[in-house]
Amino acid sequence: MSTIYIVEPGGQQATYAEERAWMLYNQEGISRKALYWKEGMADWQSISALFDNQLKDATTLTRFLKVMLWLSMGVAALGVLTEAASLIPGNAASTGLDGWRLLAAISALLTLLAFIATSVPFLMWIHRANRNARALGAQDMRFTPGWSVGWFFVPLLSLWKPYQAMKEIWRASQDPHTWQELWLSRGAESSQALVSSTVVGLLADVANVALCVVAVRLVTAIYLKQGEWVHSAAAARAAGSDGE
Repeated sequence: MSTIYIVEPGGQQATYAEERAWMLYNQEGISRKALYWKEGMADWQSISALFDNQLKDATTLTRFLKVMLWLSMGVAALGVLTEAASLIPGNAASTGLDGWRLLAAISALLTLLAFIATSVPFLMWIHRANRNARALGAQDMRFTPGWSVGWFFVPLLSLWKPYQAMKEIWRASQDPHTWQELWLSRGAESSQALVSSTVVGLLADVANVALCVVAVRLVTAIYLKQGEWVHSAAAARAAGSDGE
């Protein structure tokens, strides 16, 4: 971000990187009545006009993502039932090999569609959660909003970097190691198409169900935690206004 110049109501002047000024503003370190200027501006403007709108409401996105995660869990549960039924002695013979292959193909297609439909809002949500955490005053975050999403697409590093990015966003009481273990098992699922094994498919679907449940809890926890920050900051500003 660019350099920003601040003038407080009392006349004190300071210079910050814009990201640093953003964090200080959300921590009440810079007055809402301060003015700012940066290169290219014709005149000084209120800093509240710059920063108040940078916190984006995640309510709609969170609700939609949770619906998609529950649908994905349903598809994975259907896969578990299909794979488990095919392992019961006599079922394969009575239904026929071609019949089970068709069911497996339909299950795999539904899993792929659910994965794509859920991945897009999930990555959007991660980007917004990281950005909002910064807007709410989180300091020294190693992962930018862009890279918190980008690491999902880097081979090998995608096995642990997304976990680290999520752990950085999620600084609540719940142990994030559960997420890492399930994420690693989810990464192994990409090899399922290369292994003709019903047992492997069953285990992958079970891991998917567990991952969806943990993802819903994770998304909900972060959303509620950031909501608490928003309300606390609003209450602090209201108290400060009443005291003036």
